Amino acid sequence: MDILNIYIGTKLNYDHPLNLTRKLLPIVFVAAGENVPEDWGHTREVKFDDVNVRIYYPKTVETDKLYPGMVYYHGGGFILFSIDTYDKVLRRLAMNANIVIVAVEDSLYRLAPEFPFPVPVQDCIKATEYLMENADKFNIDARKIGVAGDSAGGNLAAAVSLHLTNLRPTNTYPIRFQGIIYPMIQSFDFLTPSYQTNADAMPTMMNPGAIIDAWVKYWSGDANYDITPFWTNKHITQQLQKSKYAKYLDYKQLPTKYHITNPNLHNHEENKTLSNEYQKVMLNPLYSPLMADDVSNLPPAFILTAEHDVLRDDGLFYAKRLQDSNVPVNLLHIENGYHAMFSFTRLKIGRKIHRQFQTFIENNIK
Repeated sequence: MDILNIYIGTKLNYDHPLNLTRKLLPIVFVAAGENVPEDWGHTREVKFDDVNVRIYYPKTVETDKLYPGMVYYHGGGFILFSIDTYDKVLRRLAMNANIVIVAVEDSLYRLAPEFPFPVPVQDCIKATEYLMENADKFNIDARKIGVAGDSAGGNLAAAVSLHLTNLRPTNTYPIRFQGIIYPMIQSFDFLTPSYQTNADAMPTMMNPGAIIDAWVKYWSGDANYDITPFWTNKHITQQLQKSKYAKYLDYKQLPTKYHITNPNLHNHEENKTLSNEYQKVMLNPLYSPLMADDVSNLPPAFILTAEHDVLRDDGLFYAKRLQDSNVPVNLLHIENGYHAMFSFTRLKIGRKIHRQFQTFIENNIK
C-alpha cells in the first residue's frame, strides 16, 4: 500500500504518502454520510478569540432561547481530516438531537506531524473553555455543554473532560457528558488482543501499523519516524510492565472470548532509550487518557466499541476504568462492528448508533 501511495502520489505531484491520504480518504467518509434535508438548519461561522469556528444550529432553534451544546473533535489519527469531512455527520446529529454543535473551521485542531502533542489537545481545550465562558452569545445554555469525538477525537474528548474536571475556568459549569467513540485512548500496549485479531479487519485504512504510525507522528512530529520498535512493544520496559499503568490494560478485564493466551507475547527485547524518551508523553493523561491517576468525578460517558476494530480493547479498558470509579457509563459494543461506522450514516448501523447517542445526550442534559 505504501508503494502504491508513493507511486500515485508522485503522479499527482504529492511529495509524501500522508499528503495523498489526506486528499483521498476524506472522499470516502463524505460519500458514506447520508445527506440531510436542505432545511435541516444552518451554520454560522464566527471567531472564538482568534479561532474560526463553525456552529451547527438545527432549524428548531429560536434566536431568543438557549439550547444544549456540544463540542465535537473529529477523528483521523491526529493527522487526517477536517471538519468538512464530518459536515454531514454533524448536520444530522444537530438536527436529530436538537443540539447546537460547535466545531472549529477547516480543521477542528491543528494536526500532527506539523503540530505534534500537545498542540492539538491545547487547541481543543482552548475552544471548549471559550464556549463555556461565552455560551449565551451563541444561543447555548452554559449549564448543558458536552464534548464528544471519534477515534483520535475520542482521545481528545476524554482528555478535555479530564482537564476541565480538574481545571475548570472560574464561574463556569461542569461538562455534562462525554461521547467517546471507538477511541485511541492509550499507546502503552500495541499488542492487545484487538491489535492482534483485527490486524486485517480494515487493511487499507485501520490496521495496527496505521494506528502506531499515527501515535508516533502525534508524539514525534516526524512524518518519517521509524515505528518498527513499537510493533513489538519495545517501548515498554520490564519495569513498566509491572507498573500500575500495565494493570489498566489487564486482558482479564475483557470479555472471555477476546482473551489471548500467549505466554511469549510480551517477552521482547526492550529499548530503554526509546522507552525513557517516549514515556515522558505516553504516561501523560492528556496524551493517553487511560493513564490518568484519577478518573473519578468525570461526567457520564457514552463509549462506543466495535468487535472488528483495532481499537476495540482501548474503549473497553476505558469503560472499565470509569465504571470502577463509579462514573456512569453507557457502553455500546457492536458485535461484527467496525471502525468509522459512526460516520457511515448511509448504513443502518450508523443510523442506529446515532439514535442511541442522541438518547444518551437527551438523558444527560435534562
